[in-house]
Amino acid sequence: MLKEIAVLRLLGVILATGPVYAAMTSSGSPVAISSADSSSDNPVDWKMVEKKPEMNVEMLKQLDADEAQAVRIIAYDTGIDLSEYKAVKKTLIFQMDRALFEEVQAVANIKNLKGGDMIPIIYLHDSHEKLYVLEKKHSGEGIATAFVLKDGKWEKTRIEAKG
Repeated sequence: MLKEIAVLRLLGVILATGPVYAAMTSSGSPVAISSADSSSDNPVDWKMVEKKPEMNVEMLKQLDADEAQAVRIIAYDTGIDLSEYKAVKKTLIFQMDRALFEEVQAVANIKNLKGGDMIPIIYLHDSHEKLYVLEKKHSGEGIATAFVLKDGKWEKTRIEAKG
């Protein structure tokens, strides 16, 4: 593969890290190869860096707006108040309580998603004694699963949209 890349020297721009060459892997992914030593043309000194497609900032803003709207709708439809809650990642739940993480993972596992479902969002209460997993199904159905710490154990309750 190094021979293929050496042959594909398409671009010889000098950057702070040294010469950068553009090429494609055998699978067709774009890569940039840079030399750690700006005076070296030896492919052994090069490191491969896979180029990531640039994310459209407007698309990301729209996704955030859509997610925020879905959260507002789920909260309204289920009657929950998220004013003292913050969105968190599952890793924080894992660090807090591994048994709770297993319960949350069972609800928020992306393997449970069907086409058009929103990735579940976890909201943790400021006290760290309550949390919600919010789900929005492709059908429009919003579901909140509540976890509340009582007497050292987490109780789970599924809350569906009201009437």
